[in-house]
Amino acid sequence: MAARVTPVAIDGGDWASRTTKWAAEEESGVEDRSLSSGTIWRFGKVETHFEIKAGAERFYDVFLNRPHHIPNMITSQTREKLPSVDINDDDHFSGGKVGTLVSWNYIQDGKAKVAKEIIEAIDRENNSITWKVIGGDLLEHYKSFKFIQQITTQQGDQASSMVHLSLEYEKVDDNVPDPHALLQLVIDIHKDVDAHLNITTQSAA
Repeated sequence: MAARVTPVAIDGGDWASRTTKWAAEEESGVEDRSLSSGTIWRFGKVETHFEIKAGAERFYDVFLNRPHHIPNMITSQTREKLPSVDINDDDHFSGGKVGTLVSWNYIQDGKAKVAKEIIEAIDRENNSITWKVIGGDLLEHYKSFKFIQQITTQQGDQASSMVHLSLEYEKVDDNVPDPHALLQLVIDIHKDVDAHLNITTQSAA
């Protein structure tokens, strides 16, 4: 299934109207203000979902407990864009938890960059992780940035799962693009990890 990137309704309202209203309030300090077409959009969310063959719990375990192994699971083409992932020394053995620091070292537009993140929330029952960016290059362009991942088992099918990815952010100004290229890299990483897990499963069979 092709990845899909769409604006999202927030609080039951229209995405464009809601985000424009927030920007207007931030600029004016007025809690309620009529919207205008020239108002800057600053809050955003891009998301996608796609099917994978790996089991939900096994796939989730890689991103929660072993993200530093991911560069060894992805194709050489993707590894050129994600050379390494670093985590706290203690978490190499104990696994991911709320407060775990993860540094994703990636290449964008030919430049080496880093996204320093902290695991903000974990929902093991629903195979969900929320990472909050606390340092690195993204914060030059976004006041806040979060990655949210959830892996669900396909209903009635234990052999496949669904990945849900969301990137939530606040831009520093209206010249900052939506992070579609970054979302595509995240998608590529997930699909490569899925392929790796399927190869190891077949080899063990």
